[in-house]
Amino acid sequence: MNTNPEESDEYGEKLIQLAEVSRERDKMINALLVNGERYSYFSGRQENIEKSISYYSQALELARQNKIDSLIIKSYVSLSEVSRNIPDYEKALNYINKANSYAVITKNDSISARVHLEYGSVFLGKNEKLLALRNLLIAVRMADSMNNIPLRRLGYNKLAGFYTIVEDYPKAIDFQVRATELINQLRSPQAPYLMVQEINRTGDLYSFKKDYKMATYYYEKALTLADSLQYDPIKAMSYRSIINNYLGSDEPQKALEYFNTHPQLKDFLMRVNFS
Repeated sequence: MNTNPEESDEYGEKLIQLAEVSRERDKMINALLVNGERYSYFSGRQENIEKSISYYSQALELARQNKIDSLIIKSYVSLSEVSRNIPDYEKALNYINKANSYAVITKNDSISARVHLEYGSVFLGKNEKLLALRNLLIAVRMADSMNNIPLRRLGYNKLAGFYTIVEDYPKAIDFQVRATELINQLRSPQAPYLMVQEINRTGDLYSFKKDYKMATYYYEKALTLADSLQYDPIKAMSYRSIINNYLGSDEPQKALEYFNTHPQLKDFLMRVNFS
């Protein structure tokens, strides 16, 4: 999806076809959810939001028809997330309330923690900060008690986002670093790519803090790791951050020069239809 949206569409369709042939309902639902998720990454375009909602809605309908509670919850959480990207926080709250009504019945701690995390994001979007923090902390405590590494990482990332919104940047950086440290415990081939993203995000926090030199340190560190992975699209994130860092430090001419001397960012934006 980051490098060739057309090819991504081909794989997405093949995934749906394979799931359909299997006639296994959980696979059919998850195939729809995956397609909804990949379009949600580029929510800056209305057509992507519409496609994401369409796939998530189809997944929800199929999950409800087959009474698969865990996937009903996952569909509602996904619809809440994409609604926040519109942004339509009332609709997002409606979806996460419905997810919670099923989560209460299932009594699954992992599912409940995921619902609380989304509640935190919804309430933060509605500027109800106390409710947001309460739900995020509940979720993180549950994830810590289960030692669920992916959920702990997500919780720390969301807490970093919360403290960024309230402009407590030292706390935001603390939680961001804690999230980054957990990557080494992930058993996933995605871990090195996640590390690039997390290091870059730490740089963003220092930039928000107006510590532009530390921000540059993290951006350069992210680019060095991205170079070692030999995956150019992930560099676009750091290039964009470096340009924003120059703008934040009131150096627009340097930002323009950097943009013009690093055409990879422009190429990336054009490839994903943001030309």
